[in-house]
Amino acid sequence: MDRTTVLAAAAALSLGAAVSAQSAPAMIRLVGTLRATAQGFALDEHPQPLVPLGVDLLPFVGHVAELTGALRADGSAVDIATAQLATERFQASGNTGIGNDVQFRIDVTGVARWYLYAALGGAMVPLESYMPYGSGTLWLDPASLVSLLAGDIDRTWQGRLTVPMDPALIGLTVHFQGAVHVPPGPLRFLNSAQVTLMP
Repeated sequence: MDRTTVLAAAAALSLGAAVSAQSAPAMIRLVGTLRATAQGFALDEHPQPLVPLGVDLLPFVGHVAELTGALRADGSAVDIATAQLATERFQASGNTGIGNDVQFRIDVTGVARWYLYAALGGAMVPLESYMPYGSGTLWLDPASLVSLLAGDIDRTWQGRLTVPMDPALIGLTVHFQGAVHVPPGPLRFLNSAQVTLMP
């Protein structure tokens, strides 16, 4: 495991207590699949309401979008200032039955180092103010966060993990998230996906 992976995992694990103790960051970056809700907008990754401030979010519904905005001090919503289609995306798919393969894909615009993380729950941890070398939002529960894989990428990485043949895993939901690093920039957290293991 390289230094960036160790630092990202260690910092993320310590965020649970730090987030509640600190004030909300001024600007945060969210990458996720945008959806319309009865109240307006949210991301598939987390039900946090998104409130557009002078930006039209409708063209991004159903797509992986990169949004910037400010988390309200009371935590009730994120006021969205900018939106664009994400140029860096993460995807999980495949047969999620035990003994089968879950397939992963990370797309970027050039050469980078990629990382695959997993956790047993979801969260919303904006990283800009808490990790000087992290960018985006950690969508995984920091208490159960693990780094699974890492490697080099030139535009696209595809890989797979086989679900163990253990009936005790049936019904377990695992949350996955990709991240990419292009030195000397920050570790950029992408969108996430969740997989429920089936018979």
